[in-house]
Amino acid sequence: MAASSLSPAVKLLFPTIGLVGSAAVTVVGALLTSQANTTLVTALTSQTETTVIDVYASQSAVQIFAAVLGAGIVGIVVSLAAFALLIGLGAFSSSDEEPALPADADDDFDDVEELEVAVAPVAAAPAVDEVVADAPIAEAVESTEVAAAEAEGAIDDVAEAAAAEADVEDDAKKA
Repeated sequence: MAASSLSPAVKLLFPTIGLVGSAAVTVVGALLTSQANTTLVTALTSQTETTVIDVYASQSAVQIFAAVLGAGIVGIVVSLAAFALLIGLGAFSSSDEEPALPADADDDFDDVEELEVAVAPVAAAPAVDEVVADAPIAEAVESTEVAAAEAEGAIDDVAEAAAAEADVEDDAKKA
């Protein structure tokens, strides 16, 4: 039994319901927060009949309704992210491959002639050996090789002298 694919309308259903519900919660939260804030300001500015219950209850109401407002905003963001995810995964594209051009479409490419591309000849590059032999870089390379050989000989001489000195010290310890 093959798994059936949901239609694009069904795929749109849940994010759309979420977006509408989140928008309604956001509006209700904004209205109730505004009303509770107005009640609090009125109670604080009133010089008569202000009770402790009006002030402290309004503070709590503002916080609760602000949380409802925040939940609505988060719901809107999540719903929009769900839409973006569905679009990114290609949920709204049809699975049937449609031809790029309909069969009855008239292509206007019949009167276009093929273009000929002219290729310019490339001059031969000089040989690498000729360039290096004539350059002053070759002299620098030769002098560097000579200096490296001399340094290698000096290192060998120092190593031989150190080995001879170690042999002399070993002989002195034995005697």
